[in-house]
Amino acid sequence: MDPKTYEQVAQLVEVLKRSSGTEQAAKTIRRLADDEENRDAIVCAGALPPLVELVKCGTAAAMYNAAGAL
Repeated sequence: MDPKTYEQVAQLVEVLKRSSGTEQAAKTIRRLADDEENRDAIVCAGALPPLVELVKCGTAAAMYNAAGAL
């Protein structure tokens, strides 16, 4: 796992936990998840719980991106 990617994802996870900026954060994580090498960093940074929450009750764009990231 690339430490730089982990740090980037960890910062995005903090954004996901707030009420603003979640759509863009989820979109960025979705794009990072396209690369198999980034998936460990996404899991280790704790992105799964906030992504699941977005799938449940986010905006349409946030739901789409969160589901794609998962």
